[in-house]
Amino acid sequence: MSLKLLFGFHAVSVRLKVAPKSIRELHVDATRRDQ
Repeated sequence: MSLKLLFGFHAVSVRLKVAPKSIRELHVDATRRDQ
């Protein structure tokens, strides 16, 4: 299996809903305060 970087709120949230087992690691920046 090849590893690919996925970033962006929308892209990651869709992947979590559609194929959560395909996510190997998830990094979150706790200092962000997006609205």
